[in-house]
Amino acid sequence: MTSMSKQLIDDIEEILRFDGIEVNKRYNTKKKSWLIESKSGRNKEYLKKLLDYFEVGTWKYKRLQFFIENKKYKIEELEYLFPYHHRSKIRLKNVYLVIKKIKKGKIQDIMLGLSEFKISPITIYKYLYLLEKSSLIYKEIEEHIGPKNGWQESVYSLV
Repeated sequence: MTSMSKQLIDDIEEILRFDGIEVNKRYNTKKKSWLIESKSGRNKEYLKKLLDYFEVGTWKYKRLQFFIENKKYKIEELEYLFPYHHRSKIRLKNVYLVIKKIKKGKIQDIMLGLSEFKISPITIYKYLYLLEKSSLIYKEIEEHIGPKNGWQESVYSLV
C-alpha cells in the first residue's frame, strides 16, 4: 500500500500491528510517497490475516486470494489480476504465448522468444512464477552432473 500521507501509513501500520501483522514501512523518494509492504513475503498464514482488511470480491481481495489458494486460473483471469503496467515492456500473455509456441523450454529459450522486448530474466521469472502458480504452465527441474560439479535448470512447458 502506498500513500503520500505519512500519518495514514503510520495509522495503518499501528492497526495491523494490533492484529499481529508486521510490515515494513519506507519512504519512496522517487515517487514522494510512503509504502507499507509485507514482512513475510508470500507466507499463506500471514496473507490470510490480511484478507479481513479487504472487501470480499474486490480486485485486491481476489489478488490476495491468488497467493493463498491453489486454484487453476485461465490466462484471462490471470491478466485481470495482474494487468499490464504502463511502465512494463511485456504482458503476462506474451510469456505464456512464447511457451505455448516453443512447447517446452528453458529461460534462454523463453528470452529468445521475447527478444524483441529487450527485458531482463528477472522480469520473465516474475511472470513465470504467476503462470506456474495459476497452473497454466509446469516447471520441472533438470539436473546436470559433471565430473567436478553439477547444476540445475528449470524447464517450462504448458500444462
